[in-house]
Amino acid sequence: AMLIPHMAIAGWVEVFFTVIIYRFVNIASPDAIYNEKSVSKGLIGKLYGLILFLVIITPIGLIASGTAFGEWSGEELLEKLQSANTMAALPTGMANGISFNSLFTDYEIPGINVGIGYVLSAVTAVLLFFIISKLIGSMYDKSDIA
Repeated sequence: AMLIPHMAIAGWVEVFFTVIIYRFVNIASPDAIYNEKSVSKGLIGKLYGLILFLVIITPIGLIASGTAFGEWSGEELLEKLQSANTMAALPTGMANGISFNSLFTDYEIPGINVGIGYVLSAVTAVLLFFIISKLIGSMYDKSDIA
């Protein structure tokens, strides 16, 4: 319900204010703007270490019972809504909505331990985001950014 208003209006308002504020800060205090040379190699290494740590501990989510918040199937959501006396039927948009088949359904790979499947799912996501960010970054000349 909020997607179209945010994409049509709020998103553009945020873009406008972000550009205005960035230009103001760049004029008023250019040293406050990110400079690639100012980032030490140690900080990047720590960030990569943090990402690696988070990937490794991903299977901790298996300890919890039940489905993760917001990852309910239609039947599970309807059951939760009915138990809270909120709705008697699943919203039609969710009942007849988009059918999406993910690469790792339920974060599992057939024939592989569930914990390893979680880790491989996390590794795949991190690699995809890394590759996409590198591709987007390569489209811009470093001198054009500031």
